[in-house]
Amino acid sequence: MKQKLLFIPLSGGILTLLSFFSPWLKYDRSLIPRMVENPGPDVITTSGFGTGGFLVTLAFISVLATLGTSTYYILDKKTFWKSRTSILISSGLGFLCVLLKLILLSRSLNSSMQETLDTLESIGFEMIEENYKKSLSLQFGGFGAAIGFIVTFTGAWNIPRSEPFVIDNE
Repeated sequence: MKQKLLFIPLSGGILTLLSFFSPWLKYDRSLIPRMVENPGPDVITTSGFGTGGFLVTLAFISVLATLGTSTYYILDKKTFWKSRTSILISSGLGFLCVLLKLILLSRSLNSSMQETLDTLESIGFEMIEENYKKSLSLQFGGFGAAIGFIVTFTGAWNIPRSEPFVIDNE
């Protein structure tokens, strides 16, 4: 088995883990006219953990399972193929959770003002009034997590099922 195949699922898992700490949602307060000077930063971002919810927690558990399985079996290179099924399942589940969370965030940010305000309040952002659609945007963190799960899934898919059994007659 090629050495590179062992590190593809692990590198995808690391990319996904780092993406959970990267910005997923940005709120640019400088685009909204304010009546009263409100102290604080003009741009506020929140990470995957800041968006919260069951889907993010399940995706995070999936990436931890993927990293743990990859690390455990990478130390024993003779049986790395045994990790294939568990990595495929956990990365597929994690990808679906991240994709669903991104769809839900996008849908709530593009819906009515009340739904958007409810979403922002649940995340911890302040109330906004007008021009709220211009000030909110999805960021690279969620997309990086999805890409990391795809890399992990692809790397695990390309792991051979087992090492060929060779009999030496000499």
